Amino acid sequence: MHTTLKSALVAIPAFAAALASPAIAAPVSTSSIAVRYGDLNLATSDGRAVLDRRIERAVETVCGRASTVNIAMNAKIADCSAAARSAAKAATAAEIMRAGTKVASR
Repeated sequence: MHTTLKSALVAIPAFAAALASPAIAAPVSTSSIAVRYGDLNLATSDGRAVLDRRIERAVETVCGRASTVNIAMNAKIADCSAAARSAAKAATAAEIMRAGTKVASR
């Protein structure tokens, strides 16, 4: 039996554009990273917890990690991270609902 590997895309605004001088208007670009979940049982809390950890790693990969050195950058990282989490949750919500419905209908 061949199973198709599903993935959600975490698409977020790239915070690097915000590093430019505020006087210069720069278009905001976006970055995406695939978060695979085809191997997870999203009907279980364990499966959803693994997905959440994968999303957090992807968020950190794309947005970066906050530090105590640059408070202004930390705010941009926090904004980027919040947008990424929101996009990932929206992208996976329907799949999680389907997984729960499949279990309930058995």
